[in-house]
Amino acid sequence: MARTLEQIDADIARFQAALDESDLGTRVAGMKHGERDIQFANGGAPTSRLNRRLLELKHERSLLTGDRSPASPIVPGIPL
Repeated sequence: MARTLEQIDADIARFQAALDESDLGTRVAGMKHGERDIQFANGGAPTSRLNRRLLELKHERSLLTGDRSPASPIVPGIPL
């Protein structure tokens, strides 16, 4: 059964929030090396996987709405 636009939009919002959380580095870990204290972001899923899933969801959404897919190639002379 095909998913509704609302279901797809909810998934897009969920994955976008996860990507934003990862980009903001809200999961912070650190280590101490000598006198230096080093902090680094430690996200859950790699951002490339989140970006890929967002692209898939946006493509799925475009199939329902008839909008241009973000995965479509950019061709000179064809309007976006």
